[in-house]
Amino acid sequence: MLVLPNHERCLNLTTHVRDVEVDTLFFQQVIKLFETLLHILTLSSKPIRSIQYGKRTLCSVMGRVLVCVSVLRPIILRLLVISSLHLQVAVNGCCHGELNALYGMIEKLERQQDIKVDLLICCGDFQSLRSSDDLQFFCAPPKYRTLKDFHEYFSGSKRAPVLTVVVGGNHEAPNVFRELYYGGWLAPNIFYLGHSGVVKVGGLRIAGLSGIYNPHHFHLGHFEKPPYDGNSARSAYHVRQFELLKLNCVQEPVDIMLSHDWPEGIYNFGDREGLLRCKPHFREDIEKSCLGSPPSMALLKSMKPSFWFCGHLHVSFPAIVPHPDGSKTLFLAADKVLPNRRCLQVLDVHPKSTAKYLKRPLPQTNISTHLTIEYDLEWLCILRANQKNIPTSRFRCKSQADCPSSEDKDAVLKNLRHFAATRQMHSEAKARSVEDPRDIRGGEDEHADGAEQKMSDGEEVGPFPWPHWSDPPFQELEAQRKRLLQIIGHADRDVFTSQPGHPGISATETTPKTQNGPPKPDRGPLGMPLEEIPLDLDDL
Repeated sequence: MLVLPNHERCLNLTTHVRDVEVDTLFFQQVIKLFETLLHILTLSSKPIRSIQYGKRTLCSVMGRVLVCVSVLRPIILRLLVISSLHLQVAVNGCCHGELNALYGMIEKLERQQDIKVDLLICCGDFQSLRSSDDLQFFCAPPKYRTLKDFHEYFSGSKRAPVLTVVVGGNHEAPNVFRELYYGGWLAPNIFYLGHSGVVKVGGLRIAGLSGIYNPHHFHLGHFEKPPYDGNSARSAYHVRQFELLKLNCVQEPVDIMLSHDWPEGIYNFGDREGLLRCKPHFREDIEKSCLGSPPSMALLKSMKPSFWFCGHLHVSFPAIVPHPDGSKTLFLAADKVLPNRRCLQVLDVHPKSTAKYLKRPLPQTNISTHLTIEYDLEWLCILRANQKNIPTSRFRCKSQADCPSSEDKDAVLKNLRHFAATRQMHSEAKARSVEDPRDIRGGEDEHADGAEQKMSDGEEVGPFPWPHWSDPPFQELEAQRKRLLQIIGHADRDVFTSQPGHPGISATETTPKTQNGPPKPDRGPLGMPLEEIPLDLDDL
């Protein structure tokens, strides 16, 4: 416990490291006080459970959430939830539908190490198969074409015990991820980042890229749509240049970047020989510089995220990538879900932009210690600026991505505030009505629907929470997609509509020199290219 002396003009905050004096009499400096308190908790060599002002508790530490109460003047009496000092993030490489085993591992780890995992990240091959109908498009060798566990979470018979954020891999049902091109809820507490996407979670800025790199399909458009054949079901999960171009438009710092396959050349920044001892058949690809995705490595060097997590190759591999500006990216590839494999690793992750996040107070009526998904304003602006550029050609095309303008930002903010105000009205109406015991949110999952939109003219604050998985219902993938299109102001430009005959938006098409359409390699069972299914998943 840290006890502060009662004083009218200032608080002398003393720790073993330094003395800090902050004038707290005036409202405009209250936020500065809270930032100082957070800094003290970071520097203190001993755990601090509460901070007192005279005989009153000024703040208390609940897990990793600092709750502060200003009691200096009645006019500024308020509760603020300050960003956690760090989040315990669990990273899984390839889930392959083994959700029950994965969540069981987390529960066991929490019990054994006395920790609490805040967020689970799955780096592809999630296998969000809702029913046997999705199996007809599922890309995997025959013996792996089973539903596994996700359908239990989709049906509601089970629920994810920890907020789970996923990207897609090369063993997925493309019909599901096509409907959620921009990202959205797959099931309660399970969120998909989209073909590419950026969101905020507990102060962390998380970006993601789904699929794997294939040079033959990289410059094509998103032409695949139901009903899929053997070729289109596979090319659907191949990364397109357009998605990398959008991510290259991101300018604000990124804490975590997710992908399925590895950035090409990442093995040069870690224990390369140790990797080859574990996976000797990687040697030929490494010598040819084709183990991974060259565009992803270019993105890593330009984005410079604090962490880059991925899966795909079914081996645990850490690396550190230094950047010219002195920063570094900590890279981690995790294994697939199997006993005695490094398929789950827990890390402490600190947000890059802590100070900015601290300045976003939440209304005390909506305080929750549960993490929520938030819209990322910059990413929404990028989506708005590039909706017209989405390529849908099945031929090689010239992709481009435009950086958003101030007009894009103004339009997105206007729509976000409109939806926030609408949710606030519904929330207030619900509070005045008789409580419905059938409410599926159950209180603890209620988002901060009344998020502040402005502190003063021209200063946006946020946060802007992603709608709850019940609004619209997570089962309605198209409704989720259309909600985001409304926010970016392109409700009438839905390229991924399932309605037949709906016009798509194609980029400029150029005929390939050596082929007419996507390449058609020799195919094996189920129409799958032999070059992509040579290995048994258990052998990787």
